[in-house]
Amino acid sequence: KFEELSERFSAIEKHVDEQDTERQSTSLEESQNNNSEENKFQEIGSKSYYIENNEKATWTGALVKCLEMKAHLVSLQDEEEWMALMEILRPDRSYWTDINDREEELEFRSKTTGRRSPFLRWDEDEPNSAPGAEDCVELRSEHGFRMNDVSCEDHKYFIC
Repeated sequence: KFEELSERFSAIEKHVDEQDTERQSTSLEESQNNNSEENKFQEIGSKSYYIENNEKATWTGALVKCLEMKAHLVSLQDEEEWMALMEILRPDRSYWTDINDREEELEFRSKTTGRRSPFLRWDEDEPNSAPGAEDCVELRSEHGFRMNDVSCEDHKYFIC
């Protein structure tokens, strides 16, 4: 009986080892197949950001790309966050934020929270929107990453 139990135990151990190996292999494949963007998130202050410097997108396209990474388009909360980002953004690129006034002209809201944006740092003479023409907000590189309202159909880099 002891020998029978020993053989059964060995068979069970072998089966469990095979399943563990299969799980590890599947997990490795999944992590290798994961969008490489997930590995590009970087800690800045107390948050993690993905900064897209290679591919431009419309504002809606940028929203979708961020959602695909289980993130959201950047929603700036204060000057400290804005300044921390400014230090690492490329000076030759402008970037989308989640701020927009698509629902009500000059009522700038965060797409992420639906609330009025808690932090706005407008460039000189901004916002200057024509109703329905400039409803999405970028961080404009050539003006020290101050905010500018532009057409949501423009193609910009983005931050998740």
